[in-house]
Amino acid sequence: MRQSHLLPLLWLAGTEQARAASAIEVLSQTPACAYDCVIDSLTSAACSPDDVTSCVCANITLQAELSICAQTYCSFEYQLSAAVVEGDLCAAYPKASRSWTVERTIIVGSVIVFPVIALRLFARAQYAKRLWADDYATILGACIPVDSIWDRNITDRRCVTLPAVGYSSSALAIAEDVAILLLPIPQVWRLQIPLDRRLGLLALFSLGFFACLTSMIRMKFLVQYTNTFDATWDYVDIVMWSFIEQASALLCCSLPAARLFIVNAALYLTSKRRFLARSPNGPGSSPSEDQAQYHSRRNVAQRGRFSQREGHSGGILITRAFEVSWRNMNQRGSVASANNMLPRPAPTYARAV
Repeated sequence: MRQSHLLPLLWLAGTEQARAASAIEVLSQTPACAYDCVIDSLTSAACSPDDVTSCVCANITLQAELSICAQTYCSFEYQLSAAVVEGDLCAAYPKASRSWTVERTIIVGSVIVFPVIALRLFARAQYAKRLWADDYATILGACIPVDSIWDRNITDRRCVTLPAVGYSSSALAIAEDVAILLLPIPQVWRLQIPLDRRLGLLALFSLGFFACLTSMIRMKFLVQYTNTFDATWDYVDIVMWSFIEQASALLCCSLPAARLFIVNAALYLTSKRRFLARSPNGPGSSPSEDQAQYHSRRNVAQRGRFSQREGHSGGILITRAFEVSWRNMNQRGSVASANNMLPRPAPTYARAV
């Protein structure tokens, strides 16, 4: 990732000679565009005249100075060729890399974003029978011609000003997040509900502040790396926080809709655990089986007591039937439907008079 730090070493005599290149070899191959700054950088680093390679490859600060020198005073053609030489020049030296961080972020973001973009373009072409200007802008990219994005030798190109786009989009996103955070507060506070529920709703809407916070952090990196000379290294933070911003926004807008499901699921699990703890057969039996067996035992017991009195004559038999309904306490305290219960005979309690 930091290959661009060694760009001026393009002008070394060759790969094998460059492994122990001397100062004379470096200066003899340095073009006029970077001659002065290369001399100043090597002198300030106190490099040995006989071995410039070890001095440059082990010094990150010197690499950055040489990179800025080449990118400032030399054309892109020389900078691009230097990346090929750098791999062999410092093959024995470790190189810091953030490639996996970028790849992981791009893979996750692509899996989420690209199918949605493809569906959008397909829907426009299938149903609207045409693509609008914003669709073409999504396809073409940020520069005209498109290949000028990666080919810096194309000087006659027109591109949008990326820092301006980044600043404006971040500022609008922050303002939108703040507005969305503040707008519901008066309406929620006037609701005729208990205070704890009002505070809970306000806390739920306040989750959007996390997306606003990520937008602020992303803008910080945009300002910091506006004029970078090592884009492949410095823009990793911008890419990561851009993805985190979008992911947090999707998360915050999805949580309110999922709240009712989460609350009902928690109440259901809690009530089921309490019922199983109090059931006659223990936690191993289902609620429907417990209810049926419970009523069966009560019927047998009551009928047994009545049969003992069947020998009495001239008595009056009084029977009472009870229908039991079970309450499934959810958020609204509604009564569970009787269709969800297993069919069972109504318990009968009788006594002889």
